[in-house]
Amino acid sequence: MLYTRPHHQPVMCFSHILSAKRIPEPSAVGAALGSASRVEPGQSAHPHAFIFVHGFLGNPLDLRLVRDHIFMLNPNILTLLSASNQDRTYDDLAEQGHRLACEVVEQLEVWFGEESPHNRHLDKLSFVGHSIGNLIIRSCLADPVMEPYLKYLNTFLSISGPHLGYLYSTNTLFDSGIWFLKSFKRSQCLYQLTFTDASKMHDCYLYKLCASKCFELFDNVILVASPQDGYVPLHSSRITKCPAASKDGKRGLAFNQMLTNLMGPAARGMTRVVRADVHFPYSKVPKSFNSVVGRAAHLEFLEVDIYMRFLLWTYRKFFL
Repeated sequence: MLYTRPHHQPVMCFSHILSAKRIPEPSAVGAALGSASRVEPGQSAHPHAFIFVHGFLGNPLDLRLVRDHIFMLNPNILTLLSASNQDRTYDDLAEQGHRLACEVVEQLEVWFGEESPHNRHLDKLSFVGHSIGNLIIRSCLADPVMEPYLKYLNTFLSISGPHLGYLYSTNTLFDSGIWFLKSFKRSQCLYQLTFTDASKMHDCYLYKLCASKCFELFDNVILVASPQDGYVPLHSSRITKCPAASKDGKRGLAFNQMLTNLMGPAARGMTRVVRADVHFPYSKVPKSFNSVVGRAAHLEFLEVDIYMRFLLWTYRKFFL
């Protein structure tokens, strides 16, 4: 028996987007334990580098739990908890992406550059993002600074990322908070997330970002979402069609085009795409102000480790 109190544990549902590559069959957690890839003595190591990017008003340590579990799965990794946008997540997403790109390139040069004291070469480069950290990653990948390293991209683990922005959000309390911050903070990032940074949707930053190469550059993409997360619309974190868009004669067509531009190349190409829906037990999300506004589940992604362990060990090949 895996759990003594099953009704107190998160429930996960997986769905796969069929592509030219076959999704590895999920393995039992018990069979996976002890199967992590380790470098034997005398064997040359080609490290797998992981970049972790926090969300809005977050800090580099937000994703430490995810990092630690990946490290337990594969101790031969190099990790960077990004700090380039700490206290600056109100800024333009393109600027945040450029800062992240410069930070990543600088760190890769330390690890693998010609002047590095270590005799090793980059094998794989993966990204893990939470919330708008995923948009910062996508902006980073579109930055010319990252061009030499795109060929190394392996896995993109997106945890509750608003990939399609906050259009068609149904959380009125959260929308009111966004309006307040836009009014008093003049945050360009929030204008971009709500498609109010330009008069026409086709000129908005997120619309243009969806036309840039992203998921098709990776071998594996995992989109983690939860219907209990009131901070990020479910269709935005799962990157799926939204019924409200089909009824919107003004912006619906542009929204659906964003979806096609973002997911189409990955679905037609060689990328393995997995959607992982997490249902947190209500015993773990007690009634509070955070749960009312939908913030509790958004933070559970960072604080509850059992779902992450199950996810990582199920698709462990993505992280080796």
